[in-house]
Amino acid sequence: MVYSVILDKLAQGQINLLSASIHCALVSASYVPSQSHTSYADIVATQIIATNYTAGGKPLLNKTLNNGRFDADDIQWDDMQAEAQFTIIYNNTPATVTDKTLIACYDLRDTGITNPETSDFIIRWNMLGILNLAID
Repeated sequence: MVYSVILDKLAQGQINLLSASIHCALVSASYVPSQSHTSYADIVATQIIATNYTAGGKPLLNKTLNNGRFDADDIQWDDMQAEAQFTIIYNNTPATVTDKTLIACYDLRDTGITNPETSDFIIRWNMLGILNLAID
């Protein structure tokens, strides 16, 4: 799910996906995705607690934006077994949690982007990118 708030902020030029500090956080099954959620403050209480996981998640590295497709390197937490149900992509650049805009939410049960066979927790993004902003 792409949060509608990000589309407005992108259209208004308020967020640059390439220069902003975009992060990936992991949340538990207690999180209920909703378009009414707009900021990190809406998800912070449902983040997982696990060895080798730091609140706030990890930054997306080597970000690209090509023909409306936003992508970055896959993310890996070494030696972490977690009960995460969703991954949340958000803008971590602003200082306050209410200003950290949510970008997208992916249900890990539906996407198959994790690798549960190992003790490493890996998010493998879709080959078409993390976010597709292209108009077909």
